[in-house]
Amino acid sequence: MSRLKEFLFPLAAAFAIGAGVAYIMTDEFGMVSASLAAAGLAVLIVGLVAYLDQVKALFRARSSRYAGGAATYLVLVLAAVVALNYIGHKRSWRKDLTESQTYSLTDKSRKVVQSLTRDVSIQAFFQDGTPDRSQAEDLLKEYERASRGKLVVEFVDPYRNPARAKEMGISADATLVMRSGAGQTKVDSASEEALTNALVKVTSDRQPVVYCVKGHGEKDPQDAEASGLSQLKKALEDENYVVKDLTLIQLESVPEDAALVIGAGPRLKYFPQERERLASYLSGGGRALLLLDPESGGWEDWLKDWGVEPRDEVVIDPLAKMLGADYTIPLVSQYGDHEITKNFQYATFFPTARPLRVQPTPPAGVTVARLAETTPQSWAESNLSHPRLDAGDEKGPLPVAVAITKKVGSSGSEPGEDVEALGDNPGNDKGREARLVVVGDSDFGSNTYVNLSANLNLLMNMISWLSRQEALISIREKSPGFRSISMTTQQLQALALITLLLIPGSLLAAGVYVWWHRRHL
Repeated sequence: MSRLKEFLFPLAAAFAIGAGVAYIMTDEFGMVSASLAAAGLAVLIVGLVAYLDQVKALFRARSSRYAGGAATYLVLVLAAVVALNYIGHKRSWRKDLTESQTYSLTDKSRKVVQSLTRDVSIQAFFQDGTPDRSQAEDLLKEYERASRGKLVVEFVDPYRNPARAKEMGISADATLVMRSGAGQTKVDSASEEALTNALVKVTSDRQPVVYCVKGHGEKDPQDAEASGLSQLKKALEDENYVVKDLTLIQLESVPEDAALVIGAGPRLKYFPQERERLASYLSGGGRALLLLDPESGGWEDWLKDWGVEPRDEVVIDPLAKMLGADYTIPLVSQYGDHEITKNFQYATFFPTARPLRVQPTPPAGVTVARLAETTPQSWAESNLSHPRLDAGDEKGPLPVAVAITKKVGSSGSEPGEDVEALGDNPGNDKGREARLVVVGDSDFGSNTYVNLSANLNLLMNMISWLSRQEALISIREKSPGFRSISMTTQQLQALALITLLLIPGSLLAAGVYVWWHRRHL
């Protein structure tokens, strides 16, 4: 029996090590690791009982009392460290000090996440130890922090859990499955844009429908050629919109499910019946985006009731020529104070744009906001064969985009009240307010120019505001800034002197002083 007692403590240690190894290999405290840990604890208790007399004697010794005090102190320190780490984990705080907020979510993503009204789960299938997984973890942690507990992320290694990957239909590494209620979608890119768009899609009960008017030479969302709008259509579908064609002459009215109507560069005049149907839609609280090129005539009288008049001129901008573009492609870097352009500080370009005239006193109930204005060097030109600034030409800044709201009806609610939350009914908001954005150019949204600078950002912000998806209005792209420090030769020499001589020399002198002082005690 005494021989067996000698193996009790080593056996308990072996069980404990086995439990740890089993936990590391399975990445969970399962049946095997729990059984080994329980066996180790049982053997340890048996060993303590077998050596009970020796244990009592050990605790009676003076050295044991000192050791016990030190152990108690150590346990208290460890407990404090564990408590602080737990509090830090639950109540973490961080600050992104980069100028462009490179390591933080964009305004768009933060708005979408913070407006979540129901739980969202993300299962991220990434192989352990890969750079892609590390980057995905950093990004998804930002989403979890911003969601205030509404979003939960779980990482799964598809190679160690093939059955689970097969169950979810995962055939490739770096794939995410996002769920919310009955909604589910897969994301094949752990980029912020893809994740935010998937969040909008999976949490929306309805898909806003965008109707594009056709029949008058408008730009076509199905057209992948240079003048088409296929890239805009893709951007809309990525943000959970449905894009449909609208032939006004064939219908009695605009469909009830319309989130907004887009007229992209009509070359022919609308029939009177079509204008009446569009006006009736807007008078019921509808929303429309009119992109009117210089050849889009016949809108002057109709838009007077909205406080704006398209002018039969073209904007000329010499600054664009200096930037390598044509002088008929004005640069816009001045934006009005409006939700669409809030914090918008990027340049946009409007090829062959017509200026808009804003009435000094708009009609009753109408509010007109200037969204985009050309540079002060620009002017409105009526003779493109000999473009030059004459005495009668109006100089810039010239508005090329305006946002208009108009009070319509009365339902006991203030215009725009309670419609800003993501996921509201995308149909008409009867009795609230009509919204209209007029742009003196349609080419800036075409496949040729939509990805030039921030054109797509501005266009999507217009559509988000019109469809009352204000949570999506933001700068959709960000790039890390670069900052360098310029130093003179004297400054570099001073820095080298401090880092290579002064600091090491101070440490050496302090060490010599301590040694000398102790030697003479």
